Amino acid sequence: MLIDGPYVAALNDQRGLRGSANQRVHYLTDRLRGLDFESTPRRVEIHLQEDYALLVGIPTSEQLKAFQHAIARFRRPDSCP
Repeated sequence: MLIDGPYVAALNDQRGLRGSANQRVHYLTDRLRGLDFESTPRRVEIHLQEDYALLVGIPTSEQLKAFQHAIARFRRPDSCP
């Protein structure tokens, strides 16, 4: 799969694996053909441990804010500037 076209922040519709609505998904093989990578809701996994935080996926603006909020809650004052 190839996602082509420039990212345009004003066209970020918070959907699919592409960053903005002007980008197009091209299926290079039949393996993933039929799966909707353009309009499905974005999903992320957030994993928090004592010493790390991991975000997997392409977050929406709201998901990214939630991740940053979660990190701030777990951050120790002596470990980060």
